[in-house]
Amino acid sequence: MNDGIERTLAALGGEFEHPPVCGVSFVAPGLLRDARGDSPADSFAASFASVGLDFAFVPSWEPWAGRLVGLLRIEGIASLWVAPGVLGPALDSVGIAEGLRATARDPESLAAPLDAARDAMLASIALGVGLRADAVVIADDLAGASGPLVAPDFVADEVMPRLRDGARACAAAGKPAILHSDGETSVFLRGLAAAGFAGLHAGGVPAEVFERLHARARREGLAILGGLVTADLEHGPPRAVLAGTRAFILAHAGGLLIADDGGISTPDEYAALRVALSAARGAL
Repeated sequence: MNDGIERTLAALGGEFEHPPVCGVSFVAPGLLRDARGDSPADSFAASFASVGLDFAFVPSWEPWAGRLVGLLRIEGIASLWVAPGVLGPALDSVGIAEGLRATARDPESLAAPLDAARDAMLASIALGVGLRADAVVIADDLAGASGPLVAPDFVADEVMPRLRDGARACAAAGKPAILHSDGETSVFLRGLAAAGFAGLHAGGVPAEVFERLHARARREGLAILGGLVTADLEHGPPRAVLAGTRAFILAHAGGLLIADDGGISTPDEYAALRVALSAARGAL
């Protein structure tokens, strides 16, 4: 097994790796100024390898996703296959406002959209498994900056059982399952652990909230991915070095795979992310 793949799977299993395991989450193809490959997959693989990353998210909905999985394997970088979740797609299918109202007033009306979303999630997981991705990220935003988007009871009764089906499909294939969600998700961490998830990628939260999530995730036996807040990468390399160093220190407490929070949207932020990741690996 290649080193980055081995290190990533060990960290998701609860082992501490030195230097800390580092990777990237959602990065738009257009952010690579020096793209030279036949597809975005070529540019991503070359860029990620040049930083010495251990893992990278692979968005299943992109036409080049399968190629990226293969290229990352050649470079010894773990591919984390991103499959759509259930809550977001179900709400999108009926309209966000109407769907949010239904979660409180008529949850049974969302059974069919949630089941359809679960089936799509399972199909995406099966595709990633077939392509030999190393782990699966199920992307489903359960929260916002101030807390859950819907009532925790609705998540426990309607969303988590379907997400558990995804985690079980991953386990049956020997792949760790990770949930990606923006926001303050502390209330859901115990349920994620019980459902069989190995970790959480926490997006869209400030550093102090991430630190609380990290501590809570460790108590629940979950790994957490993230720690590099996009807001800290908007101010150039010095702030990026500070962010990477802070993540490096937090990683030594255990249970953290260092990555961006999923908010990278400009070439300058991507360049700062590379600096922060190098600092987090102690490569500066």
